[in-house]
Amino acid sequence: MGSSHPIARIALYICVFLFVFTEVLFSPFYPQFFQKVFGVSDLQFTGNYLFLCRLSVVAASPVWGWLSKKVDRKRLLLIGQAGTGLSCGMMALAVTETQFAVWSLILLLFKSSYLLLYPLLLESAMDQKKVTANYHALAQCAAAGAALASSWLIQLKDPLSVFWWIGGLDLLQALICMAVLSKTKTESRIHKTPIPASASAARKSRDLYFLMKLGITVFTLHFAVTLIRPLFTVYTEAEYGSSYVESSFLFLLPSFMTLAALPVMKKLKSENLRNVYMISGAMVLISILLQGGSSTFVLFTAGRCLFGFFLAICLASLDMSLFQKGKEAGHQYGWMCSFQNLGLLLAPVSVPAFTENGASSVPFWAAGVVLAVHLPAAFVALRRNSSLTKAKAA
Repeated sequence: MGSSHPIARIALYICVFLFVFTEVLFSPFYPQFFQKVFGVSDLQFTGNYLFLCRLSVVAASPVWGWLSKKVDRKRLLLIGQAGTGLSCGMMALAVTETQFAVWSLILLLFKSSYLLLYPLLLESAMDQKKVTANYHALAQCAAAGAALASSWLIQLKDPLSVFWWIGGLDLLQALICMAVLSKTKTESRIHKTPIPASASAARKSRDLYFLMKLGITVFTLHFAVTLIRPLFTVYTEAEYGSSYVESSFLFLLPSFMTLAALPVMKKLKSENLRNVYMISGAMVLISILLQGGSSTFVLFTAGRCLFGFFLAICLASLDMSLFQKGKEAGHQYGWMCSFQNLGLLLAPVSVPAFTENGASSVPFWAAGVVLAVHLPAAFVALRRNSSLTKAKAA
């Protein structure tokens, strides 16, 4: 799928938005959802549900990446979209919380195939940094929109019926991709040049080493930034007396700051990725410490703005570092998603170990410590890729 197919790229962008939007929908209000729909008031059930959901994504992501080596990505994406749509329909028919949870896990096994959207987008454009910037901005906007929509949808008489609409959107995505991507099937063939066995083994060893270093970088970054999320609104309400609306705005502010960082992300250069990442990562660290140590609402808000702006640049730099490796990176992206989801999985579980009081600023300081460890790891991980880029340029 070459750059001469803007319609295909637009279709994939639509799928990215809908994927993130439907995935985040209801996530801020799952305790209220289970209480209203199934009469489950035990918060432990919600915690276990979210833990198992994230764990299923950790397990499924590398599987889809591995399958993309064997089967055409577009075909896998269609299978995942169709399976997701049907699973949503079964969730809408659930009569108990257990049935809902089981079908949620099945849905996520299929929905993990959506990670193939990103490599397909990168393959469809000549300017990968533009695609990377657009992808992150679009994903953050979709997440913010879903969070806002959730506050309205949870008030419906039957919130479970929303999953019929979600399933319909997934099936619609499958139809759009089937119509658009099928026209570019012959252009997406990869012509491989035979590689000697010794050279292939050496390359695989280097790739695995690089993948592990980058994986640790991805894990520590997402673990750190996720530590401050579970009790964020509780903290802002207790510390600053903010209303629900103000707390929601502060929670979503980093997502909106991604749009402000969009022009910077589009100007990233391969040879400067490590320097840009280290500077941005240091600013993320400073912004988190600023949030934890601020004494005024204005200073806290400024910290949130800095946090969102530089975190977006960090994420874009990491993606570019991986996808500089060419088409092979598309297969490895599944592993990166697993490291990311592992951080998202373990961070909420770790929060009680840092604080027993929801109003405490300790999660911010803990996140700062993790980031202080993260930055040297990122420096080492990106060094090899920087050297590789300079060698190619020479």
